[in-house]
Amino acid sequence: MVDDITLCQGAWPSRYSDRTAGVVAAQSRDGDRDEMHWRLSASMSNASVLAEGPIGDKKRGSWIVAFRKSYLQYILNRIDFGDQAPLSFGFTDGEAHATYDVTSHHTASFTYIDGSSSVDRSAFQDTLGANTVMTSGFRYTLLTAADRYTPVNHVLITNRIAWTRERGDVENRDNALLSRDGYGEWTWHGDASIQWGGNQTLELGGQFRRMRDDGTGARFVYTPALTESDDRFRGTAVESGGYARQSFSFLSGKITAAAGLRQDAHSASNVQTTS
Repeated sequence: MVDDITLCQGAWPSRYSDRTAGVVAAQSRDGDRDEMHWRLSASMSNASVLAEGPIGDKKRGSWIVAFRKSYLQYILNRIDFGDQAPLSFGFTDGEAHATYDVTSHHTASFTYIDGSSSVDRSAFQDTLGANTVMTSGFRYTLLTAADRYTPVNHVLITNRIAWTRERGDVENRDNALLSRDGYGEWTWHGDASIQWGGNQTLELGGQFRRMRDDGTGARFVYTPALTESDDRFRGTAVESGGYARQSFSFLSGKITAAAGLRQDAHSASNVQTTS
């Protein structure tokens, strides 16, 4: 499902924000536009299936779908670890990606990712403490719609809108809730790339994120009886930013120099960041 992975250890391009260490940028690939393919694979920990192919008789687009499920947790749960409860989790996830050329200068794409994981240590219930995980569940969903437009040969404009949600909960040996978390986000990200003067490129862009986070947490303490201590949180915030980056190439592209400027702001803080 991955077309390209780029690791930037330092001085990464200014189109990336929210980073103080490094950046790992992964890009999903498009499906095969020539013919349909199926792939099945299995390992000691999971099995997966992948299918891809063209869209329509004119093959102006493509689709790709993948599904994966783990089974390592079933194996570990049947191994005798003595009185030590193994913390093995199982997961199921899938991804779908479709790309279509609306015109020769306009391409639209859609991506859907959904996955869930869980832990079940009910067989070791008698050996677990009051603040120890017995069961847990987590689910992640991501929807992305992208639009790529080339008005002229040397100009590329890209817009992306994404929605993501995370939900998770953890319970202890008495099926009491230890934590429950929920996170949601709407994101818009736009970029423009302009090539001019031969090997020179000007990049412009910005992003807007609306984030929502809520949850509860519990801790059981003996005072002297077992007592529950609760913690609850809820909040929303908005993050926005914009950037400009100019790159120059010399000696037929053997040497490249780039300079960028970025401005970011977060509604939860009065501090604005310029880099």
